[in-house]
Amino acid sequence: MSNNTIFKDLIVIRTFFILVVCTYSLYAQKNIDFNRFDEILEEKYRTGDFSGISLISVNGKVKYEKAFGYADFKDEELLFTDSEFNLCNGSDIAKLLSISWLIEQNKVSLEDSVSQYLPEFEKYPYITLKNILTHTSGLEDINPDNELTKYNDNRSLIEEIIQKQDNVNTGNYKYSHVNSIIIAAVIEKISGLKFEDFFYETISPIIGLPRTEFITLKTAFKHSKADSRYALGYKKTQSEEIIEMDPENETLNYPEGNLWSGGNDILKMYDFLFQSEYISDGTLEKVLGSNTSPVLFKKIGSIENPGYGFEGECDGYNVLFYYFPGTKTQFILLSNYGFSDLFNDEYEILKVINLI
Repeated sequence: MSNNTIFKDLIVIRTFFILVVCTYSLYAQKNIDFNRFDEILEEKYRTGDFSGISLISVNGKVKYEKAFGYADFKDEELLFTDSEFNLCNGSDIAKLLSISWLIEQNKVSLEDSVSQYLPEFEKYPYITLKNILTHTSGLEDINPDNELTKYNDNRSLIEEIIQKQDNVNTGNYKYSHVNSIIIAAVIEKISGLKFEDFFYETISPIIGLPRTEFITLKTAFKHSKADSRYALGYKKTQSEEIIEMDPENETLNYPEGNLWSGGNDILKMYDFLFQSEYISDGTLEKVLGSNTSPVLFKKIGSIENPGYGFEGECDGYNVLFYYFPGTKTQFILLSNYGFSDLFNDEYEILKVINLI
């Protein structure tokens, strides 16, 4: 076989490979049914089952952006896509961004024992940061002795967490807010700052997050409604009446309060992690766990087009936001209707619009 023949064959093979990759990417992007998605949200809004916002971004460009309903029904303040929603368990994205940054700066390793940073964990030297971040630590949630906002920081809770554990065995996945508190405490130990202050002073300025903060529902209720900054949460009574959540009975999972954020800020958070100069491919590979056990993220979708993200449900709120690296697609759906059945099978809506 001549060199020219071999060269031509290599060109054909390479061209075929490029065509396959490009065709796959274009296929995944072209088949997102934006019209069908809009129809679903419009119908849910019309029937009183949805109030919220949604954004879909492909390859860095927002292809769908819409708000439905009110940030405050009483004062008839409309929602905007930058209105801040309680992210519930999705608050973990702040820990993910922070720990990814510290990994990038060589300040921490996923294989480190937690006891290296928190001496209270000397009782459990086998629990690593990876166990904590993948919710395989075996640690159980606790009923704290005080309201969480009464604790000065996350580190103040560590001794109590340790005292209330029994038969801790690592390995099996079980979501626990305790894990999120522990990783925040580790970040506090490394930085010398409260977790929220580290996020505000280090992570937020890099990304540019004007609509992201740790607050409580009480704070949101006290804020001027003029700019629809906060989307107040709502629930439905047994008589089907829609009423706003009582800020005095808010369930909090973290001393700093839950993370509240708007749609465009969430887009920027994902861009920081997946498409910026700040997080290297090596760090990202560690965070994604080589497609096996992603750190903090929940993984959905297919092997060819996996999605990484967060889901959350809490007092008056439902949230769902995912990033699909294969097609550089972001999907964000935030609601201040805690009762919306749109989230009963959140994967179904992703299937309907051909995203998974």
